[in-house]
Amino acid sequence: MEKRKEHKIEPSDIELGQMEFRMIMGNSWSHLEDYTGQIFCTCGSSEKRLINYKPYLNDLHDIVLNGLCSGCKTIASRYIETGEDPEKATIAERIRQLHKRSKRQVSN
Repeated sequence: MEKRKEHKIEPSDIELGQMEFRMIMGNSWSHLEDYTGQIFCTCGSSEKRLINYKPYLNDLHDIVLNGLCSGCKTIASRYIETGEDPEKATIAERIRQLHKRSKRQVSN
């Protein structure tokens, strides 16, 4: 089975800015290196990390980091289940609502 060449980004996914990403992560922000250092890739490299990633907020209030595997430079992702934490989910929902309002204002 061949690896995908592009990330699958759902229409409901929102690309997060650095500040929004930090707000949702809260205290977990200090563990970001653990998240980016623990990825699944079939390349076999022992030193693989997620690099050149962009954070997205999905409709479950979870964060998806879409980037590249440092070992083989093909696409890789890391899923962080922030939506299970009620405090983080509340912040994520507020950010989602702000993005919706911003989108409406731009289209008017």
